Amino acid sequence: MSFHKHLSLFLLSFFLACNFYSIAQSTADSSFHSNPITIGNIIITGNKKTKNSIIFREIPFKTGDTISRKNFAVLITKAKQNLINTSLFNFVTVDTSIDIMQIATISVNVKERWYTWPNPIFEISERNFNTWLENRNLDRVSYGFYIVKNNFRGRKENIQLRVRLGYAEQYGMSYNIPYLTKKQNFGLGFSFAYARNHEIQYKTLENKQKFFKNTNKYVREELSGRVRLSYREGIYTTKSFELRYNFAKVSDTIQYLAKNYFSNNSNYTEFFSMNYQFRRDERDNKPYPLNGYYFSVDIAEVGFGILKKEDFQLWRTDILFDKYAQIHNRFYAASGLKLKVTSAAEQPYFLQRGLGFSDFVRGYEYYVIDGQDYGLLKTNIKYQLVKPRVIKMDFVPSEKFNNIHYAFYVNLFADAAYVYDNQYYKENFLANKFLFGSGVGLDFVTYYDLVFRAEFAVNGLKQTGLFLHLTAPI
Repeated sequence: MSFHKHLSLFLLSFFLACNFYSIAQSTADSSFHSNPITIGNIIITGNKKTKNSIIFREIPFKTGDTISRKNFAVLITKAKQNLINTSLFNFVTVDTSIDIMQIATISVNVKERWYTWPNPIFEISERNFNTWLENRNLDRVSYGFYIVKNNFRGRKENIQLRVRLGYAEQYGMSYNIPYLTKKQNFGLGFSFAYARNHEIQYKTLENKQKFFKNTNKYVREELSGRVRLSYREGIYTTKSFELRYNFAKVSDTIQYLAKNYFSNNSNYTEFFSMNYQFRRDERDNKPYPLNGYYFSVDIAEVGFGILKKEDFQLWRTDILFDKYAQIHNRFYAASGLKLKVTSAAEQPYFLQRGLGFSDFVRGYEYYVIDGQDYGLLKTNIKYQLVKPRVIKMDFVPSEKFNNIHYAFYVNLFADAAYVYDNQYYKENFLANKFLFGSGVGLDFVTYYDLVFRAEFAVNGLKQTGLFLHLTAPI
């Protein structure tokens, strides 16, 4: 067995042992008792745009609640984490004072972010930054602008307008309303988009994308729209239901090159899809978690069989569980497991999504592994090289930008996966095989949810590389 396979097994075993240790500690501490504390006034300051009701929604207690002293400290920490996880504030402080009657006054101070972003678009249309470095194809540049209005009306609503030209042309808008009722539990969102391309991927061969390009006409056009209804139960649980419509059309050349791009070798498709999602999110910091967990189940039916070209029907289920824990002082562990299962043994290529896009084994960034089903395990042990620090730049007049927080983490990681493919495996050697990748990395975390990651990895093919990413590893 190779070194990185041993490392994968070691990290997984080590992470499970840490979980058992934390459970044992929780049991031992359960006997701790102390005088209860009653919540008095909750004072909110610093919010110039955000409504007080949006802030109160994230605080896991209210005036009049009686809480044990042990749970009080935990809930104060949770309140701060919940407010940071709204992505509405750069900084949150929660101060407390307790009088002789054991009545607590809670003072919450927030520093709001900048909410309106008229950003120019300059993008390289690749699966990840590493594939662009491999090809360095400047023909795949998209440009334009998008306008984002976060926290619209101070109610955490989001409006986005996008105009993108160049390689991946797209026009669209979206509007999301998290809270429709006074109880702040039901939400509504909708969006639509129109896109067209001169070049598209039409096949995967030897686990590499194959493209066709026509500079004189558009090779593919797409139109989509969605309506989403959500229900937020408490603070950490969200359930949602989404109805989506998709239309896509390709040129006759794609129809000839890829016999199964759409079902029945058609040159266009249209279909409805229905999606239900359950999500439980107790991470301490969503952009870069160190403690807590995330669990989601996503069930979708694609194709109802009621439209002319809706001549397919399949179910898809995605299950994701991520766990994060502090091992000791500045050492942390994380592990993530994702499973995807579909009902159809054969699917149109247009709907195929295996590994190599948003999900991948580290070390295989250059490859696409198509398949109907897959399992992916990611493990991490990290050391906090530089603790979170704040730098104030006095020459910047706005408090939304003049305080920068940052931290550095060193990672040791190992991933494993298996992709089951019943259609294209004869032309792609990585399908229906166990995949392993391991290595070391350095993470830089800073404000506005920015994460910069550099990783040196070796994969199961004994290939090595330095890979760059802009999201948390797990």
